[in-house]
Amino acid sequence: MRDPLTGSRSIGTRPVPGWLVGALIGAVGRYLVAVSFTYYEVNWGGLFPRNPGDRGVGLSDLLFSKQVFWLFFLVSAGIGLVVGGLGGAARRPMLGAVIGGGLSGAFCLGLLILPANLAMDLIGGHKDYSMDRSTIAVGLLAMIFVGAFAGGAGAAVGKRRRH
Repeated sequence: MRDPLTGSRSIGTRPVPGWLVGALIGAVGRYLVAVSFTYYEVNWGGLFPRNPGDRGVGLSDLLFSKQVFWLFFLVSAGIGLVVGGLGGAARRPMLGAVIGGGLSGAFCLGLLILPANLAMDLIGGHKDYSMDRSTIAVGLLAMIFVGAFAGGAGAAVGKRRRH
């Protein structure tokens, strides 16, 4: 069978589906954003303030400790699989980017940001979290970007595969 773009013969090879590419990019991207955001928050951020004498948390401790951070990272990667896969299945790059970014942002808002803010209000936290808003906004925008990139890239691969 000949490839219509290059004219070369590819025997037994099948192109990778767009949803698979989007899912893999989404999973890896959201995992990396979750790790870097948590690393920042644990070491320098405002939600988990450190005492002046503390040495902080190393990246290997964060990834391989007995704490439940790894579960948070895997859930984020699982959401990336779904978001990137759905965006990549669109086969239209702009639509895939909108689907991936929109769903990624919606998951962040619905599963993390809004419930955490509600919990802080319920327990009566009197700390001023205004400094943390910019950090949370950067994390949210990073998750939206990763979802949009995964959905758009997967859809572009899927579009190329269709022709």
